[in-house]
Amino acid sequence: MRKVDKIIQKLENCLTNGLYEAIETETLELKNQPGNAEDKEYWSIKKTICAFLNTLGGIIVVGIKEDTKNKKYSFTGYDSRFEESMKMLENNAVFSLDGQPINISDHIRFEIRDFLGGRILLIHVERLAHDAKFVFTYNKENKLVAYERKLEGDHPIEKNKIEAQEEYKSEIKNRKELRPVINATLENISVDQLNEYIFWLNKEVIPNRYRVARSIQWNRLNDFTTFLSRFLNT
Repeated sequence: MRKVDKIIQKLENCLTNGLYEAIETETLELKNQPGNAEDKEYWSIKKTICAFLNTLGGIIVVGIKEDTKNKKYSFTGYDSRFEESMKMLENNAVFSLDGQPINISDHIRFEIRDFLGGRILLIHVERLAHDAKFVFTYNKENKLVAYERKLEGDHPIEKNKIEAQEEYKSEIKNRKELRPVINATLENISVDQLNEYIFWLNKEVIPNRYRVARSIQWNRLNDFTTFLSRFLNT
């Protein structure tokens, strides 16, 4: 049984038997059915989508309301008349730092399920690649905010973290294009540049089993050729 199926089963058991068990996690959120595209529930869904994209991804269950104060769940269901507003989330949920809408159709999937004589909607959100983060959404004050998932909540990402990520993305963009140098020899290689390149490979590209410890610095070219030989023969 898939993890999501187990979660739905737990929710059904809680609602059927009047039980309460904490369900929400870093990758699971329960939401009430929004009344329209202007109400707070719709904004809350956008906020969680933004947080999931910026963190580990996750699933939003629409149609079940959690009352943490009284420790109970209510089945409100999903109304298909709201389908168009849900589909619009692919284009109006998140934005770039400069306010441009971002299409996330490759990172979001909708699934309707029968549930206790009604229906619920599952919104599957896949996290973004590291060099595509962070995305933003508008808060209640109509200001762009980037959210991340921490435990069971969506929290604003700190400004210094956003600035560091933007700087990183700029560095990646400048190093994106790699072309072979014709007739190059070992004598043409700069050890300092090799060290810098290895740093970026470690950070973004090489699988774990090929990673070079960041504490290692190549002091001689034959150190690098030895490593390269091992790497290619792994």
